[in-house]
Amino acid sequence: MRGLGASLTRAIVIAMSVYLIVIGATFNGIVFPEFKMLTLGALSLLGAAWLWSRWRGGWRWHRMALDGVMLLWALAFGLSLLANGEAWRRIVVGLWFVGMYIITWYALQDLLANGRLRRETLVDGLLVGGVMVMIFGFMQLQGGLARGELPRPVGPL
Repeated sequence: MRGLGASLTRAIVIAMSVYLIVIGATFNGIVFPEFKMLTLGALSLLGAAWLWSRWRGGWRWHRMALDGVMLLWALAFGLSLLANGEAWRRIVVGLWFVGMYIITWYALQDLLANGRLRRETLVDGLLVGGVMVMIFGFMQLQGGLARGELPRPVGPL
């Protein structure tokens, strides 16, 4: 990847990393409707692009260390849903929350394993997203200290 393609890929990875780390992959991003639909839409577009690229590029599927664990998790989740039918709404919210992490993990792992995403690009996105979280945490800390209270930072960290 060189030139405009590399810059565009880096911009997309950074934008999605910042959104997911700061809002989308947090409790608020999963539960609140105003964020949930945006997160679902963005991940649906990225997921469709990933699947289309896999299909068009003839990518090879690589086995991952967590494949067995993911299967056990899916079985446990299904058993929990069957055993606790009255709590299905909360269970489905949990499925959406954890499912987003699993799909993101598999997509990133697949992109890295097939050489379509460079590790440096992914690290750049995660570092920029982490800096945003640190800025929000610092602002919460300063606000709490200014009021003379013990600050209670909230967020993904």
